[in-house]
Amino acid sequence: MIFQNPFFFWLILIPLLFLFIRKNRKQVPLHPAIAYIHAQLTFWQKYSLLIIKVIFSSLIIGGFIFLLMRPQIEIQKQKIEKKGIDIVIAIDVSYSMLAEDITPNRMQAAKKHISNFVSKLQNDRAAIVVFAGKAFTQSPLTFDYGMIQTFLAEISPFSIQQNAPNLAGTSIGDAILSATNRLNKDRDRSRVIILITDGDANIGIHPEKASEIAKNENIKIYTIGVGKENGAKIPFTNRLGQKQYIKNSDGTFAVAKFDETRLKKLSAITGGKYFRATDNQSFQNIFQHIQKLEKTNIEIENFIEKKDSYKSYLIPFFLFFTVYLFYFMAINPKTE
Repeated sequence: MIFQNPFFFWLILIPLLFLFIRKNRKQVPLHPAIAYIHAQLTFWQKYSLLIIKVIFSSLIIGGFIFLLMRPQIEIQKQKIEKKGIDIVIAIDVSYSMLAEDITPNRMQAAKKHISNFVSKLQNDRAAIVVFAGKAFTQSPLTFDYGMIQTFLAEISPFSIQQNAPNLAGTSIGDAILSATNRLNKDRDRSRVIILITDGDANIGIHPEKASEIAKNENIKIYTIGVGKENGAKIPFTNRLGQKQYIKNSDGTFAVAKFDETRLKKLSAITGGKYFRATDNQSFQNIFQHIQKLEKTNIEIENFIEKKDSYKSYLIPFFLFFTVYLFYFMAINPKTE
């Protein structure tokens, strides 16, 4: 317990001074009725009454000074502030993501493990950018993970009309730039781009230039190359609903591959890391690894809160004061 006004303690000197003055003052004779009662009391009865009066007087004076000193109790508290991470997941939705070297195909595998990753987020904001020949925001930065899951479920190669001019291809640079623009509004939080692709940049802004812009904004890029080293054929459904594979102009099957060296470089520019997903297990391991690398900042502040406790002493004080008042008036009535 502590006191906000400890200097009031010295008021204890006032009643001591009063007792000293009273001791040296000529005593006033008691009222005849009171004098008669006192005469009937034995020595020990008189002594007991005196002791009672001293006790009550001491309690009243001490209690009054105690309340003036304003007693307080200290409560130790802890303020925990969790500052999360802003994450933009940029996913390639070009037709090559339908390749089936990862079960059931690259895109569905990516969506599954992104969904698991999002479900484990806490205090972090997330957004989704889809890209092919151009990049578009599928979901803005939000804490609403349910909304992200809804947008994620809708992603497909048809999220972008790739038959339209300049919308086909793989614009990795545009994806990085679009993700960076989503992240540059709040610089107090750690910011990360997770880029998932299975193709080589063949259109749009230069990827290295976009990575430099992200670096200047203190944004890390984690790149994930999707697919096996030998690549895979790209399926499509013809007008009859039959499954076929895309062919090159020379009649050979088109194979989806990516430039692993470039993806490593893009992540290295920003201090991020490159990963390769060749199956569902490796996809799962990659996202687990990213979660360990990017941790939520937790700030813990210890402080002491002072709480007034004088209110709990008010009722006992007034009870003692009332009893004392009646007692004092009973044995010291005014003479006429």
